[in-house]
Amino acid sequence: MESLSNIEYYGEENYSLVSINPKTYPLEAVYSAAYLFTEKAYVLIEGDPSIEIIVELRPKAKANNAKTMAQSFNNELLHQSLFNLTSKKNATARDMILRQVFATNSKND
Repeated sequence: MESLSNIEYYGEENYSLVSINPKTYPLEAVYSAAYLFTEKAYVLIEGDPSIEIIVELRPKAKANNAKTMAQSFNNELLHQSLFNLTSKKNATARDMILRQVFATNSKND
């Protein structure tokens, strides 16, 4: 086993465990990141969502490296967290724009 910050890599079996602090990354970001990895890896999510979330990644193809995949998962987790944060922040403006679009279209009918 090789440990890299929040990643535990098991080279002989070629799988990784990614430990996630739910206070840093919300569960919805974990699910979003995990979903994006389902085509290239078997993904298992465990743990107590209020304390620690553990994501297990097992590559479907032997040629894929689980350590590299776990590092990519960390990047995707950050991306999804930022996307969710930005989406929530802009929700009011987006809803106002959509209401205006639908109101304008319904007047033309």
